[in-house]
Amino acid sequence: MDAHLARSGGTQISINTIELAGVGELIEPLPGELYARRVSASGDVSTMLSCLYLYFCAFSGSYYTGSVIDMYNCSPYSIPWSSSGSWKNNQSSGTRAKFYNSSGGLLFTTPGASSEDAVYSWSPVYNVVPC
Repeated sequence: MDAHLARSGGTQISINTIELAGVGELIEPLPGELYARRVSASGDVSTMLSCLYLYFCAFSGSYYTGSVIDMYNCSPYSIPWSSSGSWKNNQSSGTRAKFYNSSGGLLFTTPGASSEDAVYSWSPVYNVVPC
C-alpha cells in the first residue's frame, strides 16, 4: 500500500483504498485474498469489487484479481504494475479506452464498451485514458 501511495500521490482513505486526486481509486485486496473489496473507514467490508457502470477498471492480476484502479474521469491514469493483468471497460456504450507507453505513443485502443480482457500484459503500458 505504501509503495502505491508514494507513486500515485493520492490520499489513503481506508485500510486498502487510495483516492487518486479525485479522479478514481486504487483498491488493494485484503491480505490473503485474490479480489479487491471496499473497506469503509469504520471497517465494514463489501462483497467482491466489480467494475461499476460508467467506469474503466484496470486489474493488477489476470482474471480480475489483485489491485484495481477504478477510472471515471477522462484523464491519464498511471499504471503502477508491469505484470500480466486484466481490464474491464464498463463505460457508456461504445466508449473506448486508450493505452499509452512511456513516450506517449498509443499502444492499444479497447473495443467499445462493454468489453474486457481477462489476460493482458501491462508491461509496456504507462498510462490509460479511459475515454
